[in-house]
Amino acid sequence: MNLKRLKPHVLVAVLVTVLMTFLSCQNLDTVNLNQPDTERALSTPEDVESLIQGSLVAWFRAHNRWGVEHLAVMADALTWSWGNYSGQDMSSEPRIAYPNNTSYRYQNALQLPWERMYAAISAASDGIRQINANEEEFSRVIDTHRAKAMAKLAQGLAMGYLACFFDRAFILDENTDLEEVGKTLSFDDYKPYTEVMDAALKMLDDAIALFEGGPAFTAGSDWFNGLELTNEDLAKIAHSYVARYMAQVARTPAERQAVDWNAVMAHLQKGIDVDFAPHGDGSFSDWWHSNQWFHNDRGASWGRLDYKMIGGADESDGYQTWLDTPVQLRTEFDMVTSDKRLTGLTLQNYAGEDVDGGIYAGNWGPSPFRANRGTYHFSKYGYYRYENFGLSGNQGPMPVYLVAEKDFLMAEAFLHTGQGDAAAALIDKYHVTNGGYPSAAGAPIGNITDPKDPKPGASLWSILKYEKQIECLQTGAGLEYFDNRGWGDLVTNTPIHAPVPAKELEILQVPTYTFGGGGEGSAPKVNLGPPAPPR
Repeated sequence: MNLKRLKPHVLVAVLVTVLMTFLSCQNLDTVNLNQPDTERALSTPEDVESLIQGSLVAWFRAHNRWGVEHLAVMADALTWSWGNYSGQDMSSEPRIAYPNNTSYRYQNALQLPWERMYAAISAASDGIRQINANEEEFSRVIDTHRAKAMAKLAQGLAMGYLACFFDRAFILDENTDLEEVGKTLSFDDYKPYTEVMDAALKMLDDAIALFEGGPAFTAGSDWFNGLELTNEDLAKIAHSYVARYMAQVARTPAERQAVDWNAVMAHLQKGIDVDFAPHGDGSFSDWWHSNQWFHNDRGASWGRLDYKMIGGADESDGYQTWLDTPVQLRTEFDMVTSDKRLTGLTLQNYAGEDVDGGIYAGNWGPSPFRANRGTYHFSKYGYYRYENFGLSGNQGPMPVYLVAEKDFLMAEAFLHTGQGDAAAALIDKYHVTNGGYPSAAGAPIGNITDPKDPKPGASLWSILKYEKQIECLQTGAGLEYFDNRGWGDLVTNTPIHAPVPAKELEILQVPTYTFGGGGEGSAPKVNLGPPAPPR
């Protein structure tokens, strides 16, 4: 077999295999899905529009099972010791490198995000090519302007996620001649994440130009399940993702500080004013948010809140004692906190027992995790903010970009530019209103590596980091991990990004490589630190 002729498959079967697997999942009534080929699959305007709609489903599946769960525990936003989805491997301490080999049981934690994003990009690019080649004919049947705008959005969303997740990727769009690329493709054609993000932001800018510069239109529920979005709404979503990605792509505090925060603010000013929340469709494959389904219940048997995320709210010496204890000897403890999201209400868990809880989370008692896998995974605190999503059988809104995230990104931009009072005003919308804390006004700005801490006396950086994570938890895919990476809050030796999956490297005939575990691409240290003393 001539492996060189197979090299286009490295693009996650961007050419044939994955794309056609992806097509087989879509509702393309005119296509013979048993023997698909590009010409037949894209033979009518309706087929092309369905393909582009499906590209957005493929991107949304970044929030689905595989590829998102382990990021939440690598970030120490959630904790569990179950092996599923590489959670135990990637969150245990000391941290290990990504096991990047095709025999690894949980290789899908790398492979599926890669495949899903390229399925989205490839489908969107094919759609644009077909429209450009048949614009006059297609425009009699479908809104080609809308279709191209949505395809550009899908390209940018997916390429941006690749840049945040992986160290490098192949830049693909409607102008890529895959047949020619396949003749000479090498690992050098995989560009570093900075260049991949530049390409993603250009795609999103192109989408914004089409949303803002063309005829008005509405994208109904067949584009984003359960939503009716105008071109103006979609422009706001695209601006918001530009701002998110500009911040999230940073691998270190220095890179995060070097972001053009004035540009981030400009995009946020044009961003969303309502939460972006497609609806679950009752399935567990397409419109489904696995973290909101798995980790939101009053028993918290799948995952619980990690003390590294919420411990700064502890007003006793419990968290400091926990930090001072050698990792392997740590175990769960009861916090004393004033945070109304964690305490102040008497609730019932699924066993019918009264427990102490707040508006988002509660103390559910002893962890259900196995002690022989490390009691440092244990936590008494479970999150249930989105429990109705699970109880409804995956129905209703699935927030993936909250207005709160927009506010916290704007507040972070104010901190980077020395505008503490403006940052405090935005932080207080959540810190005071939801948390029940006194205003953060007058607090010192502090430093990006300050530990998460909402208590009086903490810096604005400490308060912002705590507030953003408890308010935006389990929304955007990988949100907590990407933020902690840029803030310098990943546990020592956590991988700072993922390698190109082993399957793709084997086809390229280059050695596999990886990150983390003390080798290349390891987080240098964790900035937990002691909680700030009260005023």
